[in-house]
Amino acid sequence: MYGYLSKQLIFYIFSLLFLVKVNAQEAPMIPASLQALGGSGVSLGGAEPVVLNPSSASLSGFTGGITYSNRFLLEDLSSVSVVMVIPVAKSRFLASVGQFGNDAFRETQLGIGLAKAFGERFSGGIQFYYFNLKMAESVQNPALVTFNIGLQYRHNSYGFGLSFFNPMGLEMNSTDFNRDYPLVIRFGAHKVFQEDFLVLSQLSYDDEQNVTVHFGLQYYVLRQFCIRAGFQTKSPGWSMGLGYLTRRMQSDIAFSYHEYLGFSPSISLYFKRP
Repeated sequence: MYGYLSKQLIFYIFSLLFLVKVNAQEAPMIPASLQALGGSGVSLGGAEPVVLNPSSASLSGFTGGITYSNRFLLEDLSSVSVVMVIPVAKSRFLASVGQFGNDAFRETQLGIGLAKAFGERFSGGIQFYYFNLKMAESVQNPALVTFNIGLQYRHNSYGFGLSFFNPMGLEMNSTDFNRDYPLVIRFGAHKVFQEDFLVLSQLSYDDEQNVTVHFGLQYYVLRQFCIRAGFQTKSPGWSMGLGYLTRRMQSDIAFSYHEYLGFSPSISLYFKRP
């Protein structure tokens, strides 16, 4: 009896979150480094920003990473994701898988894509996503296929990035459930000062919540150790984190803060082959 009521309550909570248009499709994928930077990073290079801009990995070596995050310190709102970048000829093959939620309400996300550099400064990329929802109170498992496409211009100390997620505005529909996946347009820039201080800014537009401003700072206090801080104009607002980076490994931890619901921690670990 109590188990059934608990499932009913969990299903109601998840349904309420989606009805108020919480954009959970990105939650299983955003790594800790970007969470700490206020969700900015569309102009950065590497495997971590692939969720914001698939062109970011155009010059990356073989990379594998895993991220675990927990919304508001609730186990039922946790997510885990795995990302891989594989060099193929002069391009980069992208692969990702992620899950959000629990047995009562679970979103699974699969992604495959390709990134390629065009000369020394320009790059482009596209990643296709498959989203699937499993709900305890529904016999159906609604699904959706969409894509994210992006471009970047990167110089030695600065760069720009532009991406379009779900540009066709596709929706997930079934006979007893409907969920919008908004069109999201991101444009951002970054600048590196004296090799150890990074400043990022980004604008994100979606057709459900309009414009969000993101701002992030990263500073290397030691050669391999950095601190990060960020802000975005939509909840959760403030964020911060730490990073430890070597030539072959990167570990990150981040915390974001919601004024009513509290802290959301995340941790990432990446292994890289130069």
